[in-house]
Amino acid sequence: MGGQKRLRPTGDLAFKKLLGSEGHKAVTRGFVEDFFGIRARVEDIRIENPYSIGPVDLSAGAEALTRLRQTFRDVTVSVGAADMTVELQMRLTDHFEARSLFYLFDRFVSRYDRAGARPAGGGSDWRYSSLRPVFALNILGEPFRGGDAALRTYRLFDPALGEAMEPEWIRAGYLDLTKSAGLTPRQEAWRRFLLTGQAPPGAPAYLAEASTMMEYVNLGREEREMVDVMEKAIATYEAEMAYAKRRAAEQGHAQGHAQGHAEGHAEGHAAGRAAGRAEGLAEVAARLLAMGLDRAAVARATGLDEADLDPPPPER
Repeated sequence: MGGQKRLRPTGDLAFKKLLGSEGHKAVTRGFVEDFFGIRARVEDIRIENPYSIGPVDLSAGAEALTRLRQTFRDVTVSVGAADMTVELQMRLTDHFEARSLFYLFDRFVSRYDRAGARPAGGGSDWRYSSLRPVFALNILGEPFRGGDAALRTYRLFDPALGEAMEPEWIRAGYLDLTKSAGLTPRQEAWRRFLLTGQAPPGAPAYLAEASTMMEYVNLGREEREMVDVMEKAIATYEAEMAYAKRRAAEQGHAQGHAQGHAEGHAEGHAAGRAAGRAEGLAEVAARLLAMGLDRAAVARATGLDEADLDPPPPER
Protein backbone atom coordinates (compact mmCIF):
# COMPACT_ATOMS: atom_id res chain seq x y z
CA MET A 1 0.00 0.00 0.00
CA GLY A 2 3.04 2.25 -0.15
CA GLY A 3 1.82 3.84 -3.37
CA GLN A 4 -1.56 4.98 -2.05
CA LYS A 5 -2.37 8.68 -2.03
CA ARG A 6 -1.42 10.54 1.12
CA LEU A 7 -1.93 14.06 2.38
CA ARG A 8 1.07 16.27 2.89
CA PRO A 9 1.15 17.22 6.60
CA THR A 10 2.28 20.67 5.52
CA GLY A 11 -0.87 21.12 3.44
CA ASP A 12 -3.42 23.53 4.91
CA LEU A 13 -6.18 21.09 5.75
CA ALA A 14 -3.88 18.22 6.75
CA PHE A 15 -1.94 20.40 9.20
CA LYS A 16 -5.08 21.40 11.07
CA LYS A 17 -6.32 17.80 11.04
CA LEU A 18 -2.97 16.64 12.39
CA LEU A 19 -2.82 18.79 15.54
CA GLY A 20 -6.40 19.99 15.91
CA SER A 21 -8.42 16.76 15.90
CA GLU A 22 -10.35 16.06 19.09
CA GLY A 23 -10.20 12.33 18.39
CA HIS A 24 -6.39 12.29 18.05
CA LYS A 25 -5.21 14.23 21.07
CA ALA A 26 -2.40 11.73 21.62
CA VAL A 27 -0.75 13.23 18.52
CA THR A 28 -1.25 16.76 19.87
CA ARG A 29 0.10 15.74 23.27
CA GLY A 30 3.22 14.23 21.69
CA PHE A 31 3.87 17.41 19.70
CA VAL A 32 3.39 19.64 22.74
CA GLU A 33 5.81 17.57 24.82
CA ASP A 34 8.43 17.25 22.06
CA PHE A 35 8.56 20.93 21.09
CA PHE A 36 7.30 22.83 24.14
CA GLY A 37 8.61 20.53 26.86
CA ILE A 38 5.23 20.32 28.59
CA ARG A 39 3.88 16.97 29.69
CA ALA A 40 0.13 16.70 29.90
CA ARG A 41 -2.62 14.15 30.11
CA VAL A 42 -4.86 13.84 27.08
CA GLU A 43 -7.86 14.90 29.14
CA ASP A 44 -6.09 18.12 30.16
CA ILE A 45 -5.51 19.26 26.57
CA ARG A 46 -8.03 21.75 25.20
CA ILE A 47 -7.94 22.53 21.48
CA GLU A 48 -9.38 26.02 21.20
CA ASN A 49 -9.95 26.08 17.45
CA PRO A 50 -10.59 22.41 16.65
CA TYR A 51 -10.49 20.91 13.20
CA SER A 52 -13.88 20.90 11.53
CA ILE A 53 -15.02 21.05 7.91
CA GLY A 54 -18.65 20.03 8.46
CA PRO A 55 -20.22 23.47 7.84
CA VAL A 56 -17.92 24.37 4.94
CA ASP A 57 -19.66 25.42 1.74
CA LEU A 58 -17.46 24.11 -1.06
CA SER A 59 -19.25 26.32 -3.59
CA ALA A 60 -18.62 29.53 -1.63
CA GLY A 61 -15.94 30.69 -4.05
CA ALA A 62 -12.21 31.33 -4.05
CA GLU A 63 -12.35 34.24 -1.60
CA ALA A 64 -14.04 32.15 1.08
CA LEU A 65 -11.66 29.28 0.34
CA THR A 66 -8.67 31.60 0.83
CA ARG A 67 -9.94 32.65 4.26
CA LEU A 68 -10.62 29.02 5.15
CA ARG A 69 -7.09 27.97 4.17
CA GLN A 70 -5.69 30.56 6.57
CA THR A 71 -7.69 29.12 9.49
CA PHE A 72 -6.25 25.68 8.75
CA ARG A 73 -2.69 26.95 9.12
CA ASP A 74 -2.80 27.57 12.85
CA VAL A 75 -3.64 25.57 15.96
CA THR A 76 -4.08 26.86 19.52
CA VAL A 77 -3.87 24.45 22.43
CA SER A 78 -4.32 25.18 26.13
CA VAL A 79 -2.60 22.95 28.66
CA GLY A 80 -2.91 23.79 32.33
CA ALA A 81 -1.89 27.41 32.85
CA ALA A 82 -0.30 28.04 29.44
CA ASP A 83 -1.38 28.48 25.82
CA MET A 84 0.53 27.10 22.84
CA THR A 85 0.06 28.30 19.28
CA VAL A 86 1.44 26.51 16.23
CA GLU A 87 1.38 28.13 12.81
CA LEU A 88 2.42 26.80 9.42
CA GLN A 89 4.31 29.16 7.09
CA MET A 90 5.81 27.19 4.24
CA ARG A 91 6.75 30.30 2.26
CA LEU A 92 8.24 33.29 4.01
CA THR A 93 6.77 36.69 3.21
CA ASP A 94 7.68 40.30 3.86
CA HIS A 95 7.42 41.24 7.53
CA PHE A 96 6.95 37.60 8.51
CA GLU A 97 8.85 37.91 11.79
CA ALA A 98 6.91 41.02 12.82
CA ARG A 99 3.63 39.29 11.99
CA SER A 100 4.58 36.18 13.97
CA LEU A 101 5.31 38.32 17.03
CA PHE A 102 2.11 40.29 16.55
CA TYR A 103 0.02 37.12 16.71
CA LEU A 104 1.99 35.89 19.73
CA PHE A 105 1.42 39.05 21.75
CA ASP A 106 -2.13 39.40 20.47
CA ARG A 107 -2.84 35.98 21.95
CA PHE A 108 -1.21 37.03 25.22
CA VAL A 109 -3.30 40.20 25.66
CA SER A 110 -6.51 38.55 24.42
CA ARG A 111 -6.94 36.87 27.80
CA TYR A 112 -6.97 40.19 29.65
CA ASP A 113 -10.08 40.54 31.82
CA ARG A 114 -11.14 36.90 31.37
CA ALA A 115 -10.87 36.12 35.09
CA GLY A 116 -14.58 36.69 35.66
CA ALA A 117 -16.19 38.86 38.28
CA ARG A 118 -13.96 41.19 40.24
CA PRO A 119 -12.85 39.50 43.46
CA ALA A 120 -13.55 41.21 46.77
CA GLY A 121 -10.67 43.49 47.69
CA GLY A 122 -8.87 42.64 44.45
CA GLY A 123 -7.60 46.16 43.82
CA SER A 124 -7.51 48.07 40.55
CA ASP A 125 -5.17 45.68 38.71
CA TRP A 126 -7.12 42.46 39.25
CA ARG A 127 -7.73 41.98 35.51
CA TYR A 128 -4.06 41.13 34.89
CA SER A 129 -4.54 37.92 36.85
CA SER A 130 -6.28 36.46 33.79
CA LEU A 131 -3.09 36.68 31.68
CA ARG A 132 -1.14 33.47 31.16
CA PRO A 133 2.04 32.35 29.38
CA VAL A 134 1.88 31.93 25.61
CA PHE A 135 4.41 29.82 23.70
CA ALA A 136 4.42 29.94 19.89
CA LEU A 137 6.05 27.71 17.28
CA ASN A 138 6.19 28.71 13.62
CA ILE A 139 6.86 25.82 11.22
CA LEU A 140 8.75 27.10 8.18
CA GLY A 141 9.34 25.52 4.78
CA GLU A 142 12.13 27.89 3.73
CA PRO A 143 15.51 28.69 5.33
CA PHE A 144 15.15 30.93 8.38
CA ARG A 145 18.12 33.15 9.17
CA GLY A 146 21.66 31.89 8.77
CA GLY A 147 23.48 29.04 10.42
CA ASP A 148 22.60 25.38 10.71
CA ALA A 149 20.19 25.47 13.66
CA ALA A 150 16.84 23.93 12.77
CA LEU A 151 15.00 25.16 15.87
CA ARG A 152 15.37 28.65 17.31
CA THR A 153 13.61 29.67 20.50
CA TYR A 154 13.50 33.26 21.78
CA ARG A 155 12.57 34.22 25.33
CA LEU A 156 12.57 37.37 27.48
CA PHE A 157 16.19 37.48 28.56
CA ASP A 158 18.66 39.90 30.14
CA PRO A 159 22.05 39.32 28.43
CA ALA A 160 23.92 41.45 30.97
CA LEU A 161 22.82 39.23 33.84
CA GLY A 162 22.53 36.03 31.81
CA GLU A 163 19.07 35.70 33.28
CA ALA A 164 15.70 34.81 31.76
CA MET A 165 12.46 36.17 33.14
CA GLU A 166 10.75 33.77 35.51
CA PRO A 167 8.07 32.64 35.27
CA GLU A 168 8.40 32.34 31.52
CA TRP A 169 5.63 34.43 29.94
CA ILE A 170 6.54 34.54 26.26
CA ARG A 171 8.33 32.13 23.93
CA ALA A 172 8.71 32.55 20.16
CA GLY A 173 9.95 29.46 18.32
CA TYR A 174 10.84 28.85 14.67
CA LEU A 175 11.28 25.36 13.22
CA ASP A 176 13.12 25.36 9.89
CA LEU A 177 12.19 22.15 8.08
CA THR A 178 15.10 22.55 5.66
CA LYS A 179 17.61 21.93 8.48
CA SER A 180 18.14 19.24 11.10
CA ALA A 181 21.04 20.40 13.27
CA GLY A 182 20.36 20.53 16.99
CA LEU A 183 17.07 18.63 16.98
CA THR A 184 16.35 15.91 19.50
CA PRO A 185 15.62 12.44 18.07
CA ARG A 186 11.88 12.97 18.50
CA GLN A 187 11.97 16.44 16.98
CA GLU A 188 13.87 15.02 14.02
CA ALA A 189 11.22 12.29 13.67
CA TRP A 190 8.59 15.03 13.53
CA ARG A 191 10.58 16.94 10.92
CA ARG A 192 10.86 13.88 8.69
CA PHE A 193 7.18 13.10 9.15
CA LEU A 194 6.14 16.66 8.26
CA LEU A 195 8.19 16.45 5.06
CA THR A 196 7.02 12.99 3.96
CA GLY A 197 3.73 12.22 5.70
CA GLN A 198 5.15 8.93 6.95
CA ALA A 199 6.52 8.07 10.38
CA PRO A 200 10.23 7.16 10.20
CA PRO A 201 11.41 3.79 11.58
CA GLY A 202 11.46 3.73 15.36
CA ALA A 203 9.19 6.78 15.72
CA PRO A 204 6.86 7.04 18.74
CA ALA A 205 3.40 5.47 18.50
CA TYR A 206 1.69 8.84 18.16
CA LEU A 207 3.58 9.51 14.94
CA ALA A 208 2.42 6.18 13.55
CA GLU A 209 -1.12 7.33 14.40
CA ALA A 210 -0.43 10.64 12.67
CA SER A 211 0.81 8.78 9.59
CA THR A 212 -2.47 6.88 9.40
CA MET A 213 -4.37 10.19 9.57
CA MET A 214 -2.58 11.32 6.41
CA GLU A 215 -3.84 8.43 4.25
CA TYR A 216 -6.37 9.68 1.73
CA VAL A 217 -8.32 6.43 1.95
CA ASN A 218 -9.04 7.12 5.63
CA LEU A 219 -10.63 10.52 4.99
CA GLY A 220 -14.35 11.11 5.18
CA ARG A 221 -16.35 12.19 2.14
CA GLU A 222 -16.34 15.88 3.08
CA GLU A 223 -12.61 15.76 3.75
CA ARG A 224 -11.89 14.23 0.37
CA GLU A 225 -14.00 16.87 -1.35
CA MET A 226 -12.19 19.65 0.51
CA VAL A 227 -8.76 18.18 -0.31
CA ASP A 228 -9.67 17.97 -3.99
CA VAL A 229 -11.04 21.53 -4.08
CA MET A 230 -8.01 22.95 -2.29
CA GLU A 231 -5.55 21.09 -4.50
CA LYS A 232 -7.29 22.46 -7.58
CA ALA A 233 -7.35 26.00 -6.15
CA ILE A 234 -3.65 25.86 -5.26
CA ALA A 235 -2.74 24.49 -8.70
CA THR A 236 -4.75 27.28 -10.37
CA TYR A 237 -3.13 29.93 -8.18
CA GLU A 238 0.39 28.67 -8.86
CA ALA A 239 -0.31 28.50 -12.59
CA GLU A 240 -1.56 32.10 -12.53
CA MET A 241 1.55 33.24 -10.66
CA ALA A 242 3.83 31.44 -13.11
CA TYR A 243 2.00 33.15 -15.94
CA ALA A 244 2.35 36.49 -14.14
CA LYS A 245 6.10 36.18 -13.84
CA ARG A 246 6.55 35.05 -17.44
CA ARG A 247 4.21 37.73 -18.81
CA ALA A 248 5.83 40.48 -16.76
CA ALA A 249 9.32 39.43 -17.87
CA GLU A 250 8.32 39.28 -21.53
CA GLN A 251 6.56 42.63 -21.51
CA GLY A 252 9.29 44.26 -19.49
CA HIS A 253 12.02 43.03 -21.80
CA ALA A 254 10.21 44.01 -25.01
CA GLN A 255 9.09 47.42 -23.81
CA GLY A 256 12.41 48.14 -22.14
CA HIS A 257 14.34 47.26 -25.28
CA ALA A 258 12.17 49.45 -27.48
CA GLN A 259 12.14 52.41 -25.14
CA GLY A 260 15.83 52.09 -24.34
CA HIS A 261 16.71 52.03 -28.02
CA ALA A 262 14.54 55.06 -28.73
CA GLU A 263 15.99 57.12 -25.90
CA GLY A 264 19.51 55.92 -26.50
CA HIS A 265 20.51 55.36 -22.90
CA ALA A 266 20.32 52.73 -20.17
CA GLU A 267 17.76 54.62 -18.10
CA GLY A 268 15.21 54.20 -20.84
CA HIS A 269 15.78 50.46 -20.94
CA ALA A 270 15.41 50.12 -17.16
CA ALA A 271 12.33 52.33 -17.06
CA GLY A 272 10.75 50.37 -19.87
CA ARG A 273 11.39 47.07 -18.14
CA ALA A 274 9.85 48.43 -14.94
CA ALA A 275 6.81 49.78 -16.76
CA GLY A 276 6.32 46.53 -18.63
CA ARG A 277 6.62 44.49 -15.46
CA ALA A 278 4.10 46.73 -13.70
CA GLU A 279 1.69 46.35 -16.61
CA GLY A 280 2.09 42.56 -16.51
CA LEU A 281 1.49 42.39 -12.76
CA ALA A 282 -1.57 44.63 -13.06
CA GLU A 283 -2.99 42.29 -15.70
CA VAL A 284 -2.44 39.24 -13.48
CA ALA A 285 -3.90 41.04 -10.46
CA ALA A 286 -7.06 41.67 -12.45
CA ARG A 287 -7.24 37.96 -13.36
CA LEU A 288 -6.81 36.88 -9.73
CA LEU A 289 -9.49 39.31 -8.56
CA ALA A 290 -11.81 37.97 -11.23
CA MET A 291 -11.25 34.48 -9.78
CA GLY A 292 -12.65 35.74 -6.49
CA LEU A 293 -9.44 36.00 -4.44
CA ASP A 294 -9.61 38.70 -1.78
CA ARG A 295 -7.77 41.97 -2.38
CA ALA A 296 -5.25 41.52 0.43
CA ALA A 297 -4.18 38.10 -0.91
CA VAL A 298 -3.81 39.48 -4.46
CA ALA A 299 -1.75 42.42 -3.18
CA ARG A 300 0.60 40.06 -1.34
CA ALA A 301 0.93 37.73 -4.32
CA THR A 302 1.74 40.46 -6.86
CA GLY A 303 3.59 42.90 -4.61
CA LEU A 304 1.20 45.69 -5.57
CA ASP A 305 -0.46 48.04 -3.11
CA GLU A 306 -4.17 47.41 -2.62
CA ALA A 307 -4.84 50.94 -3.90
CA ASP A 308 -3.16 50.02 -7.19
CA LEU A 309 -5.48 47.06 -7.80
CA ASP A 310 -8.29 49.31 -9.03
CA PRO A 311 -8.10 50.17 -12.74
CA PRO A 312 -7.52 53.88 -13.50
CA PRO A 313 -10.64 55.92 -14.35
CA PRO A 314 -11.30 56.27 -18.09
CA GLU A 315 -9.87 59.35 -19.74
CA ARG A 316 -12.37 61.99 -20.82
